[in-house]
Amino acid sequence: VNAALRSIGKAVHADVLSEAANLFEYNTKLVSQAFLQAGSKSLIEIAALLKREDLSVDKKDQLISICGKLNDPAAVGAVLMPFMEEHPYYTLPIVKSLHRVKYRCTHAERPVLEAVAKRYQSYVVELYAMWSEIIPEHDIDGMMQRAMSAEVDSIRDMLLQLFEMMYEPSKIREAKYAIFSNQKERIANGLELIEITVRKDIGILFSQLFEPQD
Repeated sequence: VNAALRSIGKAVHADVLSEAANLFEYNTKLVSQAFLQAGSKSLIEIAALLKREDLSVDKKDQLISICGKLNDPAAVGAVLMPFMEEHPYYTLPIVKSLHRVKYRCTHAERPVLEAVAKRYQSYVVELYAMWSEIIPEHDIDGMMQRAMSAEVDSIRDMLLQLFEMMYEPSKIREAKYAIFSNQKERIANGLELIEITVRKDIGILFSQLFEPQD
């Protein structure tokens, strides 16, 4: 079986991929490699595996990660976009994979992704409120603050990836480099570029949430 899995390539027959998919839960590493070797042909089986309710979160995360390594943005989007709408829990890894394949959303999908952006921005607002009202008195060693900062940073990064999929990628990348520069003036310029490029309410709130604190 292992030798057969290792021999799978881009010319593989659909029936062979289907048989390989049946082994994914128990031979994850080799089947994952087989999916990568088969390329976008494996997306049919990946989509079917993602729909399985008995498959663990960890295994589905691995499948989503595989999608981000397949050089077929439209096909990857056709699998991951509907799955993300049905299963918002997987939004972060899905956005990462879509961004990795340089996926560009359709006109019809933009409102869906904008709703995702607004949902995560609201979550950041809640995190800040939790920090100011609840955490400080219980966070003697600063561990909770560090954890929250890491989560906020991951959401900021995800939002920038979303923006690249929805709006002008070159401008979003320019803004991202400025925001990551650790130079206050450049960060301000980057946030201003986000406000100009992104839908107004989303862009303004992004700037308010992630502007440098004095």
